[in-house]
Amino acid sequence: MNNEKTDESLKSFLFTFKIHIDRFNEITHDLYQQITDGSKTIDHIFTQTNEQMWNDIEKTTKTITQ
Repeated sequence: MNNEKTDESLKSFLFTFKIHIDRFNEITHDLYQQITDGSKTIDHIFTQTNEQMWNDIEKTTKTITQ
């Protein structure tokens, strides 16, 4: 009888532990995805800002040299 309770307790613990591990994996995956998406956004903003800066420099240079 005592062994059965211990077995059930262990099964319950392992089941609960697996749920927590699965949830941790989901959170880790979501966090990784957010970081990856954030990096892509930062790269895009940097590229866009850099292009705009060079366009402004070219316009200013043309205005000055005319």
